[in-house]
Amino acid sequence: ITGKTLAGKKEELDDSSKEVEKYLSVLKGEIIPPDQMAEVLKNVLVKEHGLHLTSFRIYPKQTLVAGTTNKNGNKSLLYEQDFMISFTGDYFSTLSYLQHLEQLPWRFFWNDISYGVSTYPQASVTIKLHTLGQE
Repeated sequence: ITGKTLAGKKEELDDSSKEVEKYLSVLKGEIIPPDQMAEVLKNVLVKEHGLHLTSFRIYPKQTLVAGTTNKNGNKSLLYEQDFMISFTGDYFSTLSYLQHLEQLPWRFFWNDISYGVSTYPQASVTIKLHTLGQE
C-alpha cells in the first residue's frame, strides 16, 4: 500500500469519525447513560393504581452507530433499546400511566400503542417504546 493510499484511508476514517461525533452530539439530550438504564426501566414499571401488568419484554439492543475509540481505548456505541409493556385497566388509569411516562426525565420514542376494550370498562393495552443509550 502506498503512502498516498494510507493517507487517503486515514483522512476517510477521520471524516467518518467526525460525522459520528457530530451525530452523537446532536442526540446528547436524547441518550440515556448506561448506568441509568435500570432506573429508567424501574420508573416505567412503577405501579399505577387500577392497572395490572400482564407482560413486560425487553428486546436485545440494536447498535445504531459505532463511534470512535475514547481515551480508555473503548469504542463508544449508540444503541436502541426496545421494550414492550402490556397491561389491563380502565381508560383513566391508562391515561394517568401514559402521562406518567411522558413526565419522566428521560426521552422515550413511541413505536406503537394498542388499546382495546375487552370487557367494559377494562381494556387491554400494549405499548412499544424505545430509548437511545450509549456505551
